[in-house]
Amino acid sequence: MDLQMGTRRHSLPSQRSLVTFECVARLMSFTRAADELNTSQPCVSRSIRELEAFVDARLFARTPTGIDFTEAGRVLYAKVSSGLEQISNGLAAAKPRGNPRSISILCNYDIAHLWLMPRYDTLLEGLGRDAELRVVTTDASPDQLLETGKVDIVLTCQRPVFQVSARKLLLEEEVFAVCSPAFAARHRTVLQSGDPRALLDLELLELNKQNFGWMTWDRWFGLLDVDASAKRGRREYSNYVYTLEAASRGVGLALGWHGLVERYLASGELLAPAQWRLKGQSGLHALMIGDGLGSARGRKVMNLLASLEPRKLDHGAPSKANLTVISGLRKA
Repeated sequence: MDLQMGTRRHSLPSQRSLVTFECVARLMSFTRAADELNTSQPCVSRSIRELEAFVDARLFARTPTGIDFTEAGRVLYAKVSSGLEQISNGLAAAKPRGNPRSISILCNYDIAHLWLMPRYDTLLEGLGRDAELRVVTTDASPDQLLETGKVDIVLTCQRPVFQVSARKLLLEEEVFAVCSPAFAARHRTVLQSGDPRALLDLELLELNKQNFGWMTWDRWFGLLDVDASAKRGRREYSNYVYTLEAASRGVGLALGWHGLVERYLASGELLAPAQWRLKGQSGLHALMIGDGLGSARGRKVMNLLASLEPRKLDHGAPSKANLTVISGLRKA
């Protein structure tokens, strides 16, 4: 139900228009949003027009490769995405645990979408079909996540400040450049030059939200002893899924994490055109907290998570000795 100005505390558009906008903005596609929402593209377009009429501004602009945000759309997406996430988490926290076999996993949206949800059925099968597996997403820092008593397990790419007794490594950090086949074809000479400094002339795509353990282009180039301050172009995005979607549309070069981008690589939407695969100190960790500590179900889920991606991580400082190069060429 719409809330009208003067009749409620807040003046809001319809829930449908907000949910549709978040989906289109996250996927950067009207067609994909229609598929995810199980509706038609004309219905998606109508919802976006309704929201644009409400805010009296265009939210998306057509580009040669699809759509992109207007400034109003970019600002609104950051607020709507955060707001819907807080509502979802609030509902999950308020819901009583009636099932003693329930388990809750907290992580950010990118990890949930790219790593956890593709493995959800495997986890549920391992727990037993009568178990309840809840996934809660947030953009809070790892230490903020550990303060909650409403979840059993936290997935994070950053080590917490204080000690956690139950921790498992799920993915070691292995990062490489990815782009669309069209982008690779346009910049073939640069990408095959063998000189990482040449990549500074390309459009680089990066997250603009606070970094919680995710490697940045500055750190990536730093491992190759390249000063990244001379980067020519940089586009920033509010979440990693949107960054990958932009890369798949040929907008620029993005950082790809092993274990998170395989679906894009397998479909051919993205490829890894350059030769450097860099290993860092971070990685994806599962931390057991709250009710999960000491419980048989918590230990079982931790073991199941670790069995999905069993990786060992050398916690020594990253250096050129840690580099694995696709072509077999090691940079001196």
